[in-house]
Amino acid sequence: MGRTIFASQDKWRKHPMISGGAKGMLMFPGLLTATAIFSVYLVVETIYKQVTAKPHSGTIYKYKKNELGEMPELAKEKKKKNKDHH
Repeated sequence: MGRTIFASQDKWRKHPMISGGAKGMLMFPGLLTATAIFSVYLVVETIYKQVTAKPHSGTIYKYKKNELGEMPELAKEKKKKNKDHH
């Protein structure tokens, strides 16, 4: 008489995938591997982008170098003549 009508409803709690304790990653078998591979991919991609990036010039102005120790001067740009322009 120790058995009740609701005894079968708790069977899922004793399933090996749920009650694994330290083996909780068994519920998601490839998650740990996928996370490690994705992390390595992100690191490699970031390093690759930094190595292959073109140098960024922070200014649109051209400077003319003077003698050592003197301040550089703003170089005057020569306008290019456009043959098509009348």
